[in-house]
Amino acid sequence: MENTENTENNSIPTAREEAQATIINAVRHRLERTLDEIKDWNIETFPDANQSGQLMKLEEELHEYVDAHDKGENSDKELADIMIVCAGLRRWDSLVGQHILAMILAGANASQVNTLLDLVDNKMAKNRARVWLKDGDGKYHHDVKLDEPANANGENTPA
Repeated sequence: MENTENTENNSIPTAREEAQATIINAVRHRLERTLDEIKDWNIETFPDANQSGQLMKLEEELHEYVDAHDKGENSDKELADIMIVCAGLRRWDSLVGQHILAMILAGANASQVNTLLDLVDNKMAKNRARVWLKDGDGKYHHDVKLDEPANANGENTPA
């Protein structure tokens, strides 16, 4: 009987290897599409942003990630924020953003990348609905007052 498993001498991929390659390619495509969409949103939403302001925002998000991790909190949402900022840095072909994304994704399997992308998509849905204000240092922050739900009188109340 012929061996159907892939060996060093047999370069024909098995059905399992083909399925894994298909999944990996689909996730890679989703990742690139997501990063490109965020870059486009960043350009549209922050037309006068600059790379130094975006790098300062990355520094801020990295601190939030470390703080959450150090407190034993779930830091995955902060990781999604870092990915969003790195995607925005793509508009300047930032090596810093590219390398941080590569470090986040290094060793992650397709399922883990999909989970991260789900978090990014959820956060981007919120970000797209927010009002953004530019700080004096070149960073942007969402208007927290407008993130809070309004009460019956139309006043914002803490969530």
